[in-house]
Amino acid sequence: MAHEKIQKQLSEYLEYELRQLIDKRVSAFKRQLEYVKTKDNPHLIKLYSNNWNDEMLKVVFVLNSFYQLVLGPLDSSARSSTNSGLGSDIPISYGKSIKFNASRSRKINKAVESFNSIIAKLEINSFVMGLNSANDIVFNLAKDLYENE
Repeated sequence: MAHEKIQKQLSEYLEYELRQLIDKRVSAFKRQLEYVKTKDNPHLIKLYSNNWNDEMLKVVFVLNSFYQLVLGPLDSSARSSTNSGLGSDIPISYGKSIKFNASRSRKINKAVESFNSIIAKLEINSFVMGLNSANDIVFNLAKDLYENE
């Protein structure tokens, strides 16, 4: 299955605990999708009638989980939101291995840009990456279809 390959690729070099969190989140989304399918959800029907299928939704679940648990927190840490320049002009060391500085921020920003580019090419609204339930994801994907009619 495509979503499993994508999840493996995205998780390959992550710590075991983080891979487990992604697995649990994707599994929860899949269970929620199965429940939504029992309710004749009009938004899910809209997606299916526009050539979406369960595998495509599962890919979105994997991308969402990766963003929420890995890329989103990194993106947040890379933003230079302080007036004092803390973390951008003034490096912050966390332990021996992590340094929050301009170089790290540039690398993270490039990763986020690449991820957002992939999402855009898939024609997925980036807002969907911030959602926390399969039902919300289904609704927002369908909403985009309604708006394009």
